[in-house]
Amino acid sequence: MDISKSNKNWKCKVCVFSGRPDPVWKPSEKVVLNLLDIIEKAHPVSIPYKLPEGLGYRGLCLFSNETLITAYHGLIYISDGDLKDVRKDENLRFYGYFINHLPKKFDFLKVTIMD
Repeated sequence: MDISKSNKNWKCKVCVFSGRPDPVWKPSEKVVLNLLDIIEKAHPVSIPYKLPEGLGYRGLCLFSNETLITAYHGLIYISDGDLKDVRKDENLRFYGYFINHLPKKFDFLKVTIMD
């Protein structure tokens, strides 16, 4: 699955709150390109596409109008229109890069995310 790198409308979100809006921000183009590069190199896995549900932590998201990418428990879920894919987040590269590039004002989330 090829993900368009030309889209300039990428945003990041930490899906962590129940009943309150989750933190959302516009990442730099460099961060987006590095995250998309990690995804391109990730190996597909043969499991059903099923995003986490319920209360509490539900993953780290990179999204645009067309694409939703969610990293959760060592897997990367990709939805691009009708296409869906699941890949392994080898050595938690996507997860680690995402966390290391949180805006300073969201540093408090690291405790919740890393539990």
